[in-house]
Amino acid sequence: MRRVLAKILPNENVDLLLRQMLLVLTIMVVANFVAVNFWSLSVVLLFDLGLVLLLLIFRFPLAAFYVMMFLYPFSGWLIRIGSFDAPAVDWLGLVLLLVWSVRIWFMKKEAKIAVSVFPMFVFAFIFMATAALSLLAAENMLQAVKYLIRPIMFFYLVFLVLPFNFIKKDKILNNVWRVLLIAGLVVALIGLLSLVFGPDARTFSRVQPFVFGELNLVGGNHNAIAETMIVTWPIALLLMLGRSGYRKQNLYLIAVGVLILTLLLTFSRSGYIALLLQLLILFLVTYKEKINFKWLITATLAFVIIPLIVYSSVWQNVSWVKSSNYNRLILSEIAWNAFLESPWIGHGPGSFQNIVARTFVFVVDFGDPLDSHGFVQKVLVEQGVIGLTAFVAFILAMAAVFWLAWKKEKTIRLKQQLLCLFLIYIGIIIFELFSTSYYLSRVWVPIGVALAAVAVYKNEKSQELI
Repeated sequence: MRRVLAKILPNENVDLLLRQMLLVLTIMVVANFVAVNFWSLSVVLLFDLGLVLLLLIFRFPLAAFYVMMFLYPFSGWLIRIGSFDAPAVDWLGLVLLLVWSVRIWFMKKEAKIAVSVFPMFVFAFIFMATAALSLLAAENMLQAVKYLIRPIMFFYLVFLVLPFNFIKKDKILNNVWRVLLIAGLVVALIGLLSLVFGPDARTFSRVQPFVFGELNLVGGNHNAIAETMIVTWPIALLLMLGRSGYRKQNLYLIAVGVLILTLLLTFSRSGYIALLLQLLILFLVTYKEKINFKWLITATLAFVIIPLIVYSSVWQNVSWVKSSNYNRLILSEIAWNAFLESPWIGHGPGSFQNIVARTFVFVVDFGDPLDSHGFVQKVLVEQGVIGLTAFVAFILAMAAVFWLAWKKEKTIRLKQQLLCLFLIYIGIIIFELFSTSYYLSRVWVPIGVALAAVAVYKNEKSQELI
């Protein structure tokens, strides 16, 4: 066993690790003999499993972090613990946050990274402070406080802070990019399976999450796949730019094509808008020296007018598009009326769905209340003008990080890679102007990794971001 561990963990003290494992195993065996007299065997074994996983995470936090990165798009995989259910990535992220905090504050060898722990701290703190201020207007205080803690504080601490602090070296960053790409390709495969084995396979439909029995790993609908594709194809492009061999470049180029094709097959209007903007930015930045002003105006007008013509002539006559448009119109009217009732501090965190639930017209036409389609309405209703201003400042500050890094860089290859980071960021932010995933892992984990990539680039003056 010692030889096997030495091969798997070449940088670890294998003898010390074996002694630690033997000690833990001995304590668990003795404790189990006592515990089975008070609890059922299944409860004891479940506790043992949880304890072993916790110890493994504490001993190998980086490996657990890679697993978390892979799980980020699978928000439909819910795990119930007691009366709480949450995605697997959230549970793992919470444990990692606790482990990371302990290692920072109580273990001297990690003390050096405690200086710049929180990315975009001032802007994030102000946004969370506005959420706390909106508690003054909350009808259900307990529900509002819970929503403030999770998801508002949770998404920042787990999906932004953890990647920013775990990714400190080029090698780790490169591994994370690969893990995110693999996760995105798995999501694409799950979506494409629905075309062959889904309930609508006989009549060509759209790509949507394939359900394994009763388990919808991706969660949500076609937009969940589109959101993952919109951040994954720039990652594949980033990895392609970092490779010199044609064979590897071609493999990543094929991945880009598969990811974009999957996105197109979702027929997600939000995805189309975000993708068109990403491609326009990529084209204008890449060929800015060869583009004259007249051509630029023409291309911009075409970018706006052609989709409007296609939409007005084709899509708006489709039944599900009409229903979706009507849904969004009603939600917009509800949001506007709710905003006028409390314009400055809103109605409290997590109050949007409760307001919709009290709207008779929506419940009659659509049934269960839905959350806002877009973060503008969401934050405006729940946290008012003050909260929306703070959130916009938060996302603009992140945009400034990518733009300043790109502007200061002189190397063409690095500028291209920094541009890919911005494409990841701008794509998902534009998508969330029309979607409901504003605080989920599939939105903020890619942004957190991109921020960490810029930090690695600045701190180590890396020649590559992959």
